[in-house]
Amino acid sequence: GAIDVFQFPAGDIDPPIVLTAGTLVGAFNDKPEVMAVMEYFGSPEFANLRQAAQKEAKGGGDVLSGFNTANLNVDRSLWNPLEQSFLEIMANNDVRFDGSDLMPADVGAGSFWTEGTALVNGEKTVAEAAAAIDATWPE
Repeated sequence: GAIDVFQFPAGDIDPPIVLTAGTLVGAFNDKPEVMAVMEYFGSPEFANLRQAAQKEAKGGGDVLSGFNTANLNVDRSLWNPLEQSFLEIMANNDVRFDGSDLMPADVGAGSFWTEGTALVNGEKTVAEAAAAIDATWPE
C-alpha cells in the first residue's frame, strides 16, 4: 500500500507547531566572505544541489534522500512525493528546533525524554522534571 504523512493532532494550537531536527550554520566572523557563504547555505540553489547529491549518494531514482529544507523557493520536483509532503508541512506551519538533538546522548535520548514524558503524564511538576534532567547532565 501507499505510505502517507499526517501531523500529530495539535490540540488547540493553530497552526500546529512542527518539531524538527536540523543542521545549523553559524558565523563566527563578520567578514564579507563569511556572510557570502552563509547566504549561499540559505539559498535554494544550495538546497537543490544538496538534495541532488544526497539522492545520488543513495543510489539515485526515487529514494528518500534524508534531506529536508524549510526554504520555500526550492525545486520541489527534486524531492520524491513523500518528502514533498514533509516540505509542505514545514511550509505551512510554525517550525521549532528540537534541541534534544544537540544534548549529550544520555540526556537528549535519556533523561530529557523520560522526564518530559513524566511531566506530560502528570507524574512530575516542571520543577521536578527540570531538576531530574539537570542532575543527569555531564560535568
